[in-house]
Amino acid sequence: ALMVICDWELGEARKRDALDRARVRGEEPPAELHAEERGLHSSIEAEVRTLLEGKTYNELEKLRCDIELGMHEGTAKVVEYWEAVLKRLEMFKAK
Repeated sequence: ALMVICDWELGEARKRDALDRARVRGEEPPAELHAEERGLHSSIEAEVRTLLEGKTYNELEKLRCDIELGMHEGTAKVVEYWEAVLKRLEMFKAK
């Protein structure tokens, strides 16, 4: 669980560093940073955090199953959004 959290935090720090470097140089941020986070606009990061925070491991696991079922059945309207939520969900489960 600790490795999942550390890997997540290191990845986030590397993204921020790459964005800061691009901003300082007056360049566009690397395309892979934008492609990786497709579907989860920065303005709804707090919404996702609220969705996941305070839930037990079992509640998070049920949410994961529900999301994956919705994606598999085609009821999830914005698949990229839910993929990004699933990615964050793993970190919250580790916590």
